[in-house]
Amino acid sequence: MAGTDDPRTIPGAPTPADDELPEQGYTELDELGRGGSAQVLRVFDTRLGRELALKRLHALSARSTGQVRDFFAEAKLTAQLEHPNIVPVHSAGVDQDGTPFFTMKRVTGTTLRRWLVARDAQVPATAVIADAIEVLLKVCDALSLAHARGVVHCDIKPDNVMIGEHGEVYLMDWGIAQRMGSIASPAGTPNYMPPEVASGGVIDQRTDVFALGALLYYVVARRGLYTGGNVVSLIQFAKRAAWTDLTELALARPPPAALAAIVRKAIQAAPADRYGSVAEFAQALRGFLRSGLHLPERVFAPGAVVIREGDLGHEGYIIVSGRATAWRDLTGRPQFIREMGPGDVFGEYALLANGPRTASVRAVGELTTLVLDRETLENGLGFNSWVGSIVRTLAARFNELDRQLSSRD
Repeated sequence: MAGTDDPRTIPGAPTPADDELPEQGYTELDELGRGGSAQVLRVFDTRLGRELALKRLHALSARSTGQVRDFFAEAKLTAQLEHPNIVPVHSAGVDQDGTPFFTMKRVTGTTLRRWLVARDAQVPATAVIADAIEVLLKVCDALSLAHARGVVHCDIKPDNVMIGEHGEVYLMDWGIAQRMGSIASPAGTPNYMPPEVASGGVIDQRTDVFALGALLYYVVARRGLYTGGNVVSLIQFAKRAAWTDLTELALARPPPAALAAIVRKAIQAAPADRYGSVAEFAQALRGFLRSGLHLPERVFAPGAVVIREGDLGHEGYIIVSGRATAWRDLTGRPQFIREMGPGDVFGEYALLANGPRTASVRAVGELTTLVLDRETLENGLGFNSWVGSIVRTLAARFNELDRQLSSRD
């Protein structure tokens, strides 16, 4: 007789014919990945007619009571962390050969490592970093739930972050996750390992904060915190948190100072010197995005004309350092308008109204600016929304009024 959990026995449910509800089984399709103790397969669920990912212990590992226990502990822990950014576990058991397995949603996509390479070929470097920060914020959301349940991931790295075909983000592989307050074992990837994990110290939420900082370090530098040497030497580096600051690396494009500061605080050797929680780290990242400091920088030599009156405005500028003067040409005689310094914005009205410049701006000494273009306005600021329509209209009216006033001078 069927058990009470059999759908055929649910009161009011239709009773299917025997051939409509096949026995539970999985048809192996191909291998998705392989590790030291287990492999991940793409399988077809014969009962529900869908593809899943099935993680299965290797035959040798299945003989170890400890590895079997840890394997099912991973399945149970992951199943209890129900979150949009954590892959759901569907079932667990042993196959006909007695080999432990569990099934989970099959994620179709790519790792953060490969995603970054693809994005490099599609958008400017600053846009890649901004997009990657949005990915990291979703990882932070997943970790916030885990930490609330007392679980520390302990193995955050580019290959354990998956981006799906439709932009879904998943933090994968909770196989070495540990309970908060426990003594760490030096497991995981040495290139991103927090000091307390490398040295067998007590772990808490700040352990994952360090790993998030190391992940952001990778996004900017495209290398781990520690490089060179074998695993033993890398773990020694990790014990001392012997990383090189982002500002000291010979990068083709140095990171914004504010972003380097966020990374630096997250990967401090002492947990007390880091962000106190993943939420604090995420707040710093959101502040960085809102500040606009991820925008591309442009440096102008002393005396350079940044914008010229009458030209069409395709960019706006925010002064980071240095000074600039604005003037208007009145029938061959320049009229000084104002001097600008750090934090001042210019060129924005012509950009918003898609019209000609109403004044010229020249650098006084070396001038460093952030550059704002129409694509950023359209994609990042909702420029095509109703708010954008109002802003464009106001800018056009301001430009028209400015031209009328100028014609009277």
